[in-house]
Amino acid sequence: MTLQDFIDSASSEAVKNGFLNVKNNHLVNHEFLPDGNPLKSATYDTVKNHFNGISTFSPEEVKAYLASSSILHCFDGWSYLSASIHSFLNCDIPMSIHLAYYAELRASSSFLSTEGIGIFNSHHFSIDNNDQIQGNPNLADKNTTHKFIWEALNCWINSTNQSDVLGCFFYYGRSFNEWLQYIPNSNSIENSAMFLKNWLKEWSIDIDKFQKDRDARNHFSYRPSLNRGFNFSNLSIKIEKINSFWKILEPNSPNRFLLLDKYLFKLLLDKIHFIINQSGISLSKEDMINKTFENAGMPIDAALKRIFTNDTNHIIFEKSNDLATDANGLPDALAIIARSILMLRLASGATSNLIKTSDVSRQELDFFFNTIGIDGGFWSPGEAPIDFCDLWADINDLLIEFEDLATEPIVTLNKINNLNISTYSQFTRAAVWGTGL
Repeated sequence: MTLQDFIDSASSEAVKNGFLNVKNNHLVNHEFLPDGNPLKSATYDTVKNHFNGISTFSPEEVKAYLASSSILHCFDGWSYLSASIHSFLNCDIPMSIHLAYYAELRASSSFLSTEGIGIFNSHHFSIDNNDQIQGNPNLADKNTTHKFIWEALNCWINSTNQSDVLGCFFYYGRSFNEWLQYIPNSNSIENSAMFLKNWLKEWSIDIDKFQKDRDARNHFSYRPSLNRGFNFSNLSIKIEKINSFWKILEPNSPNRFLLLDKYLFKLLLDKIHFIINQSGISLSKEDMINKTFENAGMPIDAALKRIFTNDTNHIIFEKSNDLATDANGLPDALAIIARSILMLRLASGATSNLIKTSDVSRQELDFFFNTIGIDGGFWSPGEAPIDFCDLWADINDLLIEFEDLATEPIVTLNKINNLNISTYSQFTRAAVWGTGL
């Protein structure tokens, strides 16, 4: 079996069935997995022993593990991002890059888990629609976690599998998949699955960009920090960009990533517009968006029309496409942070779909959310917000203060810390409201 066959055989439906099992049998006990699941602890040794014939596990245990790990990897990824931004604001650039890289790694692991693929150091597995567990076809190469994730993502992008990846993103309460039916001539695109995956490449989850980042990130991950990157001369500019990253994550109840998904929808429209015009169909951007909203029976979103027709992009996409390095060959930490956020948005959407398709309630996951919220300092015991979107209020207040700080001619760490850098760095809040519960 080739690696491509290994990826092609993986089933997202199997993982959805796994989360139904988790809902029906384990959440009631305030746990994702029971102690009896051999994958709950010493997971790497358990997987290795399974494929060496020493011990075994069942398809049901695999599916429950993948479903649970997708959610936990996602939240861990947002936690790494939070720590990365905290380090960034403290001008510890090597640590910021190191942590942002691991945020990407966890986001990738989360997404691949929802697709039926488990990553475990040099031993990996996938599960298909027939509950067959497939082992990593390249065990002889000893592909470690980092290398295998990049190869697996690349194969997934090239996979012939039909993917519901656009079901992870929403605009005005409708998934991007639903919006496709309203976009003029979008049904003329022959291979929609490959089109969707190529679209994802264009906002920086393609493996080439990750691989180029990786060499520089490894410098920070494994080498001593001889130059810790302390530089206050442009700290106000950096704060301005972090503020922009925060603002694009602002939630509301119908759409937990309202502005980010609006810009992603704009990129979707860009791609479709380009393809249909290349095919010989003449359609202006203005006519395209007018017709889209007319078909959807909705008034035109003036903000979306403006950024689409004027080809306006948010700074997060500009930074995500920034592969420039400095004189030492090192990347911009903000570029890696931007890519981490985009990958985590994908992972959040995929795990949110798992939760929704399994009809899991907020109450069933309160044991998990309370651990995240109380331990993270988002709320006190017994004071969880009724609507997780309310977690934005603390951030919104701080954004105003940090915006004022960014306009000052000289910014120091003392001034930053006086504005509660700990709360300002809590990007894990986006993982909580991003579940949609």
